Amino acid sequence: MRVGSEFIKFTTPMFVGAEFAVIYYMTKKGISTSKASWVALLDIVTEVFAAGVLSILAGILAIYAGAYVVGAVVLGTAVPITGLWIVLFFLSSKRTFALPKVISYLVTTLGKERGEKYVKQTNGWIEDVCIMSRENLHSSQSKKVFTVGFFVSIVSWICYGVSFLVIANGVGYAVEFFDSVMAVMGANAIANLPITVGGSGLAEFGIIAYLNNLDPFNFAAEEMNFENKVVVITGASSGIGEAAAEQFAKKGANLVLVARRKEKLEQVEKNLSKYSIKILICVCDVSDKDQVKQMAEKTIETFSKIDILVNNAGFVIYGNVKELSIEDIESQMKTNYFGTIYCTKSFLPHFLKQNFGHIVNVASVGASFGVPGIASYCATKYAMLGFSEGLKHELHNTGVGVTVVSPIQVRTSLFDHPSFKNFTLNATGISLSSETVANAIIKASNSSRLEIVVPSFVRIGIWFKQTFPFLINPIIGSAFRKQLDKRGS
Repeated sequence: MRVGSEFIKFTTPMFVGAEFAVIYYMTKKGISTSKASWVALLDIVTEVFAAGVLSILAGILAIYAGAYVVGAVVLGTAVPITGLWIVLFFLSSKRTFALPKVISYLVTTLGKERGEKYVKQTNGWIEDVCIMSRENLHSSQSKKVFTVGFFVSIVSWICYGVSFLVIANGVGYAVEFFDSVMAVMGANAIANLPITVGGSGLAEFGIIAYLNNLDPFNFAAEEMNFENKVVVITGASSGIGEAAAEQFAKKGANLVLVARRKEKLEQVEKNLSKYSIKILICVCDVSDKDQVKQMAEKTIETFSKIDILVNNAGFVIYGNVKELSIEDIESQMKTNYFGTIYCTKSFLPHFLKQNFGHIVNVASVGASFGVPGIASYCATKYAMLGFSEGLKHELHNTGVGVTVVSPIQVRTSLFDHPSFKNFTLNATGISLSSETVANAIIKASNSSRLEIVVPSFVRIGIWFKQTFPFLINPIIGSAFRKQLDKRGS
């Protein structure tokens, strides 16, 4: 019966019809119409509430990512529909409903005695449902059923997203788990529009929008061809930079590897020699604007162009602000932030002259969370994110894009600095490999989005922190202060 009702749901406007099939089936099994209607109503509300929560989250994240059209449509359908069902559900326990007078008039006028009989019978069923609602809504049994039904519905919608994930990856399109779930929930909300039939048409628009970097007007879900592209990567001697170089090399891009340590760069170059690409290594300290200028000139002289700039160089010194010297704080700002500025400024005239290219700035989730112990590092990433957002607006319609990749904690040599003695590497509960972030950099190189957070579900935390700072900030502060205090123990 459930399979049949789901088929009806997805082949009728606004999903109408499934509940009637459920009620009909239950009455045939000897259950009274009013009780069958109450069960169907409880089923609708739990499913709608679960879907509504996920769809509203999808709409908020769409708007947060800059897809204002998709977000507005998703929220414009999910909020009123979810609200309507919840309100009707709770009102049914406080008052008795009946068919609207207009419908009753039309049925009795057209059906005469039979129509009058149907109206009376239907109003009787509705009254019985309202009575059952008053008797059962606040009972412990109903609360238990509602709670279990809600979480089962959440799981079922997540499984729906997983099935889409499997299909997408099966046809060669890489999509993350969280984005997959959000895409189908956005599609589910849009499918409730009365102009769609069981989700057909505009529902797929929601999925396409999420697949295409949340750009509602970009329907070309094609991966960028990196063959013979010129990619400049700073901080390329290890960690994320080295992993990104490997990924670009696999795709046939020519590389400019930039770092301070010549021997490390030569080792990376040797490891990439198996690929049929051109590699230029540049020993350069990005905190020195003169060295950066020379590096940029050498790049253009060698390749005559630049397609992608990955500003990845950076480091962190752990400790209280009162413990750090002015030089410690300045050195982080010079490398992490001004290094990005120097490289961007050196290559920007070439990007604009070409009318194409992309700047990928590797920041951190620390660009959205000020964390005890790395306040100066967070400041550099805040600055990077703000600079990138302003620059992205300035470069509108120039053919040059800007995307920030903001990963959570990454397992790299960043934590080899002596200041991280006694630091717990899994302090956040999540740590990423350099390869995971490198894949995000590849995605960012052809993305219309301002920021790609890795992993994507951390965007929920960022949204909560920005929306409810009075709740989230004390939690973050307390957790990381404990980590900071443990150094001396």
